[in-house]
Amino acid sequence: MASNVTVTITGHLADNPAPRVTNTGKLVTNFTVISNDRRFDRDRNEWVDAAKTAIRVNCWGDLAQLTGDSLTKGCRVTVTGHRLSADPYIGKDAKPHAALELTADTVSVDLKGQTAQITRYARTTSNGTDATEPPF
Repeated sequence: MASNVTVTITGHLADNPAPRVTNTGKLVTNFTVISNDRRFDRDRNEWVDAAKTAIRVNCWGDLAQLTGDSLTKGCRVTVTGHRLSADPYIGKDAKPHAALELTADTVSVDLKGQTAQITRYARTTSNGTDATEPPF
């Protein structure tokens, strides 16, 4: 089942991005983002992990190249995408689950607890202008 709503997830990469070229010659990079819900347990006086959500992310074209070159396992990212699919399956625990997959429109490094060095990606548009220049 797929949906055309906009979805945003913030979490850590569970694995290194895996770039590959499809049979039709298109570049795609896949990785999994895991988001942990944490809450403060007043009875135990400590933070505890609650539900975890894992989403497989697919990046295409320039975004595939840039995520493959820039991200590594453990990076904290925010991903926004337009196509979320949920494929149901029965897990090892004999309970129903859903494998979530998101087609990314943007991937951003989250600076909470980490730093980043930004380098503009040089790209020329069809009319010869630099697409990385700000519009002002």
